[in-house]
Amino acid sequence: CCHRPETLCGVDIDDIFAYETKKSVRIRDHRLGCLYLAALCGTFSYIGVYTLAYNLAYLKFFTPIGSARLKLQQPVVGKCDVDDATCRDAFPSTTELPYCCQPDCAPAPYAGEGSCSCSWRPRFP
Repeated sequence: CCHRPETLCGVDIDDIFAYETKKSVRIRDHRLGCLYLAALCGTFSYIGVYTLAYNLAYLKFFTPIGSARLKLQQPVVGKCDVDDATCRDAFPSTTELPYCCQPDCAPAPYAGEGSCSCSWRPRFP
């Protein structure tokens, strides 16, 4: 039906298009099969469980270098040094602080300085 050339430029056409494959062999021995599966499980356990999960070998840990500092101090009169014994505190009255009483509440001086009376909050005896 179809005629193909036997050679191409003097080289056999089967040699031009030849390729190699691996030969697959099935070994039917229970001792070698168990050894093979034990080696697979051991390799998976060492790499997957011990190295990656237990030792966290895929992560790099570094000791942080640096520091954080936070200093809180009271408000003072005239921005003086708080460590100076003559420096005086300048705490405002709680009635002057807008966040002490909610918008729908009213100051309640009868309950003490900075107290509020709110319609939504129950009164406690």
